[in-house]
Amino acid sequence: MAPCYIILYNATIPSNLIPTIQNIGAPFKARFNKDLVITSGVRTPLRQAQIMYDQMRGLSQSDLQKYMAKYTNKKAAQAALQAYLQNQGNPDAAINAMAGVFQGTVGTGNPFTNHFGPDCFDVQNNQMMPDEKQEFLRDAVAVPNVHVIVEAPKGQLREAHNLADPIPNVTVGLNPQPHFHVQTNATINPWPDTIELPTRFVYYYRSNPAPGWRTWVQVDPTTWEEHWSNGFTQKFEVLTTTYNDLGFGVIVRRLPDRKLLVLIPDLQARPFLRVTTFPASNWSFLGKMEQAE
Repeated sequence: MAPCYIILYNATIPSNLIPTIQNIGAPFKARFNKDLVITSGVRTPLRQAQIMYDQMRGLSQSDLQKYMAKYTNKKAAQAALQAYLQNQGNPDAAINAMAGVFQGTVGTGNPFTNHFGPDCFDVQNNQMMPDEKQEFLRDAVAVPNVHVIVEAPKGQLREAHNLADPIPNVTVGLNPQPHFHVQTNATINPWPDTIELPTRFVYYYRSNPAPGWRTWVQVDPTTWEEHWSNGFTQKFEVLTTTYNDLGFGVIVRRLPDRKLLVLIPDLQARPFLRVTTFPASNWSFLGKMEQAE
């Protein structure tokens, strides 16, 4: 079955959830000829803190309170807000302090967000027409053990979900960014134990500038270098480990402009490098990874 979804560059999706996404997306693709756009999946407490810090910067005190009001774990929300306020002007300290608050909720039965678990993902809906949203919801809840939360800013919930025609296993909730939050009953580990990412490989670049063999080397856990045949070296920063239709891999971003993303596949996946511009859109073939180790 051909993929009927796009997983954005920073969304970590466990492999066991791919069949669920496929089962939801296949009828949607057949009906509307559109792919589902998966915007978010499993997050660590640190990743949650980074996302929230970026969204909270520049908000007034009253807007910060409104921002935190959507979270059901009120105690953790207020503690995270205080961690943010006490470390304004020091992003690393604020993010680490917030992540510490979130880590304390993991495994308690009341996590700060369901994204800490391995059984949920978000689907973009602000590009869907009303009939597409309604059909997506019907298709989603037809899959066993799936519950959908329609999330949108206050005042847009009725637009996001036609409440005049309620659907079982579909509820609504507040969120600054409108999307469908899909929750399953999966009990899985976020990643299998068999992932093996390369640390060095070569590929042949056929376009300008400087066509020829290029060697990629992992310098450290956060940095890769691409060495051209003419002696030029290009640095890349590691963004995330991800999953797409080709399998597992790591996504890196070119420095210093941060405008190009490259997906380096797992050693057990098909050895095809993919490339896209930032922010991620459609992935294109870059070259075949060879001599990987």
